[in-house]
Amino acid sequence: MISQLITESTQASMFCKAISYKSLSQDTSGILDHVECTGSESSLWHCRAKHHNNIRCSSVPYVVCSGSVNVKLVDGPGRCAGSLKVQHEDQWKTAISDKWEETFSAVLCKQLECGDSGKKSSKTLDKRISNFLTLSCKKGTQISDISECITDNKGTQGYDQVEITCEKHTVIFLEESKPCSGTVGIEYRNKTRWLSGSNQTWNQNVANMICQELHCGNASKFSSKPLKNQTSLLVESRTCSSSNKSLLQCDITEPQESDNNQTLAYVDCEGNITVTLTHGCWGKVNISTASKQGYVSQDAWTEAMSVQLCKELACQDKTLPTHNWLEETILTFKSLHALRIASKLSQYTLVDANTMLQQKPAYVVCKGSIKPRFKPSRDKCSGNVEVFYEGSWIPVHKDALENIDNQNTICEELNCGKAVTRIDYSGPLEVNHLISRLQCQKNTNSLATCQDVVVEKIEETLQTSKLTGLKCSEWSTMVLEVEHSCKGEVVVYSEGVNNQETKRSFVSSHGWREAEGERLCMDLKCGKYKLTENRIFSAEANSLWSQSFNCSSKPESIWQCEKKQTAISQENKLFLECEGEPEVVLSEKCTGKLTINGSPVCSSQWKTDYSHRVCQQLNCGNAIYFQQSGPPSTDSYHVDCDEHNYLIGQCKRVRGKCNSGFVSISCVGSVSFKTSEKCGGVLSIKYGKLPEEVCEPSISTELSNKLCQSLKCGPFEKIKGPSNQQTPKMQTSLACPSYYKDPRYCAKRESCPSPSIFTCKGYQPPTQPPSTQPPANPVPYIVGVLILLILVVLIVIFVRYQINRRNRKSMVPSDMEEADWDSGEYEDVDKDEMESFGHGRGFRSESEVQGEKDMDSNRSYNYDDIDEVTEAQPLTPQGSMVRATEDEDMHEDGVTYEVEDSQENYDDIDANPEDTETTAEVHDGPKPAPEGDAAAPKDQIQKD
Repeated sequence: MISQLITESTQASMFCKAISYKSLSQDTSGILDHVECTGSESSLWHCRAKHHNNIRCSSVPYVVCSGSVNVKLVDGPGRCAGSLKVQHEDQWKTAISDKWEETFSAVLCKQLECGDSGKKSSKTLDKRISNFLTLSCKKGTQISDISECITDNKGTQGYDQVEITCEKHTVIFLEESKPCSGTVGIEYRNKTRWLSGSNQTWNQNVANMICQELHCGNASKFSSKPLKNQTSLLVESRTCSSSNKSLLQCDITEPQESDNNQTLAYVDCEGNITVTLTHGCWGKVNISTASKQGYVSQDAWTEAMSVQLCKELACQDKTLPTHNWLEETILTFKSLHALRIASKLSQYTLVDANTMLQQKPAYVVCKGSIKPRFKPSRDKCSGNVEVFYEGSWIPVHKDALENIDNQNTICEELNCGKAVTRIDYSGPLEVNHLISRLQCQKNTNSLATCQDVVVEKIEETLQTSKLTGLKCSEWSTMVLEVEHSCKGEVVVYSEGVNNQETKRSFVSSHGWREAEGERLCMDLKCGKYKLTENRIFSAEANSLWSQSFNCSSKPESIWQCEKKQTAISQENKLFLECEGEPEVVLSEKCTGKLTINGSPVCSSQWKTDYSHRVCQQLNCGNAIYFQQSGPPSTDSYHVDCDEHNYLIGQCKRVRGKCNSGFVSISCVGSVSFKTSEKCGGVLSIKYGKLPEEVCEPSISTELSNKLCQSLKCGPFEKIKGPSNQQTPKMQTSLACPSYYKDPRYCAKRESCPSPSIFTCKGYQPPTQPPSTQPPANPVPYIVGVLILLILVVLIVIFVRYQINRRNRKSMVPSDMEEADWDSGEYEDVDKDEMESFGHGRGFRSESEVQGEKDMDSNRSYNYDDIDEVTEAQPLTPQGSMVRATEDEDMHEDGVTYEVEDSQENYDDIDANPEDTETTAEVHDGPKPAPEGDAAAPKDQIQKD
């Protein structure tokens, strides 16, 4: 082994003509190390090197020689045309290149022995290809082998797949108007030669080989055709052996001179080749041959082939965009290749595919595949317009049928006469595409022949109101009349004479069987068929439907059973009864959520007229209004009524997804009235769960009297102006003509600014109108109360401080107070006051007077006026040293005194002196009163 990386191309060339060399990681021993070559050596073994048996090496040189590289063209119409594959490092890889010249094509064709020149065709690289090899031949470089362009680039950006058609590319074909039959020709790149029909070279074996090579089985017969003086044709003979698998492998020989009458080889093969679409005018491209059939790769299919196939299949000569997503599958054929003389796809050269490779098949939608219809129902030539597209019936946008020519084209193609008008779309939206644009010319009788048909994907927010239906002049609809929704005489309504009036016709019972009854009960959504009866028909002959019905097959509607009526002598009209009479219910009596047979009704296409039918059917009068309620649902009824449906059960209904809410209805039967005061005030109406205030009533006096009567009041008086009450905008009004008999029928949903005062006799207005002002902000009040409380606390603290301060002054020595007495700074006591001293008690003892004096001496101020003193402070100040408790007995020197709390009666200075009992001790001078129980001398008492 060689240990170090060979860095010079001359050293790698010692092995071979190297195209690449690199280091390969490998742990080995027994190596040649330090190999050095000058380039003049005849082999690597003549280069200087060292040999070590015990040295281990982590990498060795890796060389790719040009002799290991092979090339071939695959997936083409022959050996010398197709995509370039390069065998590199023992793997076949797809060749890609960003720079390619015709000189490189010539080198490749010479290398393949396919001539001296070639032509490259561009083909975008298939992104699914992972095993590819980059060829980057420098412009202007002279190369002798395509392997010299191999690079190590692993990117694919800006690279195309290399496809080459060499000079010696040849293809066998049969010239005839149909495949697998005709004169045998060989197409070279620039010219065509014809196979000689010489008896020496043309035989059964060669004919079989040609048919098999062309996927046509064996030859059923072969013959020779004369040239007929067509000397300009090039004729060649080929001698084939048993080992040859293709005519192109046979040896070319010149025709013998003895064969003066030159002929051309002609063969009829047993098999046939067809190229079709799986669904007529749309679908996957399907190729069928004598030995196999299957699909062809989408990668090898072109738009030109699609247009040609649509034309061959009589499906118009245009294609439409495809919207179906196809899965990859195992294909039978890789590609088709056109010949210069081929007129049909079935005469193209077929290339078999690798059965192990999965790819998407070719898929085509021809314009001729589209066709219109009216969605099957009990209606004929009227209803939802749908267009067949890629296997689905899709709706039409209302803008696409705005043009009258587009409308007439659909009506005429469906044998429905001329267009009358567009109608609303009925039912749920069940597909994800629609016809967004049509452009048809006048007198166009097929939608497929219109110039422009555009299909778009439906947005999730699209409403069914954006879709449309159509009504043609030959319209008709079938209903049951007289008794119930699913029981009655079968009647057909249709377009009248000159489109002026609707024609009403009875259906004849002639030929009517159970099969027709079952079909009609299904169309009417009335469950299973029950019975039919014959009833005598006494009307005029022209009021009987002119057609009969026979549902022998499996029709989609009763109108597909319509047959020509045969003349008979007597006719009876048909009476039909089905088992499934629909149950129409409101969740509450005369109001609430609507259900039919237990399923809710979608509100997306609901109309006010339908609500009237529901209320009338439930004996609840008319409807006031309906509203949407509830979330979307996947299972609800979509209802569509026309003027011939008197009951809601007669209307067309389809079950499906509902993107809006459910229908909730309020009927007149649920209406009740109320006033804000007795017999008057703001008038409210209730027809649901909550009452609503009513706009100013605009009804007659008679209806107003009935309204007052319903309120259990006297006759109607008057309506005053708007109330002072501020209310939101009203949504209900009372307004109807005078011939109405019940005011409940006058209720309707209508806006007005404010209510008015409705009064009946006996009205009692409120004493005080309720305030409607918003509540005051409580924050200022709370703050004010807090501030007031703080002020009160501060005042209390200040007053207590002043009282304590005065009490401290009352603690001064008694001699200071006596000095005040001696100074004469007092006024004489009023005579009345003096009398009160002894009222009921007589004169008190000296000790009592002395006790009173002691109490007075503790005060720190003088009395200028007794009135001012009593108003200024209580008789016994707080903190006084001489304070008695109420009802407490005072024992001093054996004498018991009753002292009453002086604080109880100082609030009013003018209190009755008789109610005040005061005990005082009187003595001569400032000396204290004598102790003991001895009484003072009488004369002393009198002196005092």
